[in-house]
Amino acid sequence: MDYLKSFENYLQFERRVSPHTIIAYLSDVLQFAEFLAECDKTFPEEVETADIRNWLSELVLRENSPVTVNRKISCLRSFFRFLSIRHAYKKDPARYVKGLKKGQKSPLAIKESELSQLFETLQLSGAENFIEYRTYIVFELLYSLGLRRSELIELKEDDIDFGRLTVRVKGKGSIVRELPIREELAKSIQSFIEAKKEEFPENNLPYLILTNKGKKSYDKMIYLLIRNYLDKMGITLQRKSPHVLRHSFATHLTDRGASLSAVRDLLGHSNLASTQVYLHNSNRKLKEVHKNCLPR
Repeated sequence: MDYLKSFENYLQFERRVSPHTIIAYLSDVLQFAEFLAECDKTFPEEVETADIRNWLSELVLRENSPVTVNRKISCLRSFFRFLSIRHAYKKDPARYVKGLKKGQKSPLAIKESELSQLFETLQLSGAENFIEYRTYIVFELLYSLGLRRSELIELKEDDIDFGRLTVRVKGKGSIVRELPIREELAKSIQSFIEAKKEEFPENNLPYLILTNKGKKSYDKMIYLLIRNYLDKMGITLQRKSPHVLRHSFATHLTDRGASLSAVRDLLGHSNLASTQVYLHNSNRKLKEVHKNCLPR
């Protein structure tokens, strides 16, 4: 059934809302459906409350204002209430999702100094523990390559060219991009693959990152792995998710002078508008430089 078309008719003929509001509501629902698709879930049948909260986190990380985030959450509440009333939908995953408080600030990227400490700690613990080694590789790939969570989950061992020091990544819309990796990271990945073979000698799955039981990794596993380790390291952020590493990757690049077009290509964005969100920190740095360095 086309739930969106039914929702559109409900808004237009029963709620009698303005055309502008209808467009905004449908756009919000579609945006959430696209987010869910990245998590390999079917919309709306497989939506859980945790999925909506994760989306809220992503919206905040992408610098959406509290007003915009709250409107989107309100839209989802309306959509799932509509499903329960008109289509006997048995659950309402948006019911207990709270919006943001007014004035709540978007989280910043992780500080470079904190990331350095984090990676040093992971490298040391990973040398003695396979699970910690996997955590180190996950953090490295998400940050050093700016990968989306879904891209990491789908990454296969043969996507990595150790001779050319490149990684082939399949992004949104099945668009493939080739990303460079440091020689040091390539060696760490090779060592990790060998350690994984020892941990799961009978396993023939092609995926680089597996669960503790040797299965293909999944969205919630990666989310909890990142969140729990950031908590363990005492890194303070309003929201903690895999996307904060992608956000940090892009922010640190722009802070150090990388062009928007280069960052766009590395992130796999289809247009510059999606990449411009990462300019906020760079603009702040420019203001500091201007204030501190200009003679008058």
